[in-house]
Amino acid sequence: MVDQDRFNSFLKSIENFILKESNEKPNVYYEGKVKFIKEFKLLTTSDIIKLKETCQLTNLRLIDFPLDRQAADDILTKLKNYFFDKNLKHRLSETSNNLEIFNASIFQIEEITKNFDIVLSVTSSLSTVIGPSLLNTVERKYGFEISNADEELPIIGILDTGISKSTPLASIIINDDSFNLTKTSPFIDNANAGDGHGTSVAALAAFGRKPYAIGYRGAISADAKLLSIKIMDANTGYLSENEILTLLNRAKAKYPNIKLFVLTTCYRDHKLLNEDYSTYAFELDKFAHQNDILIFICTANNNDSANHHSYDLSYFFNEFTNLCSPS
Repeated sequence: MVDQDRFNSFLKSIENFILKESNEKPNVYYEGKVKFIKEFKLLTTSDIIKLKETCQLTNLRLIDFPLDRQAADDILTKLKNYFFDKNLKHRLSETSNNLEIFNASIFQIEEITKNFDIVLSVTSSLSTVIGPSLLNTVERKYGFEISNADEELPIIGILDTGISKSTPLASIIINDDSFNLTKTSPFIDNANAGDGHGTSVAALAAFGRKPYAIGYRGAISADAKLLSIKIMDANTGYLSENEILTLLNRAKAKYPNIKLFVLTTCYRDHKLLNEDYSTYAFELDKFAHQNDILIFICTANNNDSANHHSYDLSYFFNEFTNLCSPS
């Protein structure tokens, strides 16, 4: 909880450090730990909370206390007691210090931020797809077939809105429906009002640029087979970083030879200037490093860019052009 005496003691140590090291008052005392501080900014509640509205799943980035782990553990214990009292479901990643809270009200988020000095930022987990359908959605009338579906091909995991089996891709989709965060089949793709999203992404992953030269007509050889890892059933939805990492680990354990994953969803809200690194990106990078695999991530920055046609050298200095996590 907020401790006014400790806060005043901290500020006094900062002041005394300046006085002593500048030789204005060489005999004053300051806490030695302040030497580890490169810079600091006093965070306000409005600085910490970056939510625009109440959301189903909220991410709390917790501060790491490498010099005083006991203090952090004490605050975290009190925070967990708060969750218990308020009947709030939560999930903590020990490695990234990302805390997921389900269905918390804005009042509860503000109460947590004001009373537990361990919260660095509060963001929404609302995610959106990155639309290859704007470029080239596989049409419903299919004029092509896969010529090498019977071959032993490498596997690519597609983390998206599902891969439709009502397409020629069916012959290279692995018949495994166990990787699914939704209530619909991973072999149905309902995004973009039924036009799909994950199916298009899967086609790009399996074929590359080859079909474009022939207009998706005739026999096309695939470079890989496809594992549908369904994480959304629409263009937007709340995603749990923990659940996505669990799916990735399960997929790698079940298919140890898999080396490639494709993730073309990202958080809706862009990162702010000087915001800390993305815990989502950190966890994905850690998984890739530990398992010697690659995750191809298509992230986004802003929807306004499609409407911005003039040549403006200063355009990308605007905060709203920052990338969205994972980035």
